[in-house]
Amino acid sequence: MPPKFSRLNGDDRNSARPSERASLLDDSDDEDGSNIFAAPDEFHHIKRQPTMKDGIAKVKSEIKGVMGVMQNNISKVLDRGAKLEDLQDKSEDLEMSASHFRAGSRRLQRKLWWQNVRFKLILAFIFIVILIIIIVPIVLKNKKQS
Repeated sequence: MPPKFSRLNGDDRNSARPSERASLLDDSDDEDGSNIFAAPDEFHHIKRQPTMKDGIAKVKSEIKGVMGVMQNNISKVLDRGAKLEDLQDKSEDLEMSASHFRAGSRRLQRKLWWQNVRFKLILAFIFIVILIIIIVPIVLKNKKQS
């Protein structure tokens, strides 16, 4: 069975116009992804001239990339702002709790100070009563003997 396509010899490739070569090497026309006119390795140096559509598409893709980065940055800034607000609320709550704690600790300190003073007064009173109980009989005994 003869081949469907005959191979081109080097003269046919060299005699072809560059525009024909570029159109044959262009993969964009091929729908199934297989190009029957695949370029040999020696034709990879041929570059298509950038068209206006290619430039516009490139700029649009760059703009989309920049917009994505900016949207990401904006969302991060908004998240950071929300976190800062939460942190500020928590610090205000902590400050209020600290002032309540300070006031409560002062009340407790005064209460314990008065309790300590009462305890010392009671001990002093008991000591004086014990001394009186010991000294009064001794004094009365000495008065009877004299």
